[in-house]
Amino acid sequence: MKKARFKVVDQPQYFWKKSQGFRRIEQKAKAGCLYYLHSDAFEYCVQNVHGIEETDDMVRYEKIEDTTRIDIFDAAVFAAVRMLEDLAREEKAKGWKRS
Repeated sequence: MKKARFKVVDQPQYFWKKSQGFRRIEQKAKAGCLYYLHSDAFEYCVQNVHGIEETDDMVRYEKIEDTTRIDIFDAAVFAAVRMLEDLAREEKAKGWKRS
């Protein structure tokens, strides 16, 4: 991917960050705004995940069974985390711009 000049970011797998991404996806799904192209693969991965409520409105998700796959869902959570971080960085940068 680096040869093709994609920006590659090593995203740490912090529990609280993954929780934020999970909540974002959950919020969009409940609002009917989750757009996943009706992917059978994504639906399969979502069926294999269950969330466990933790303290302070955090959620931890894990596979239902050891033999199932959740790769695409996990990638969607990390994409949501990156998007939220980019939005926060953009908001912070707006404060630095001169009028």
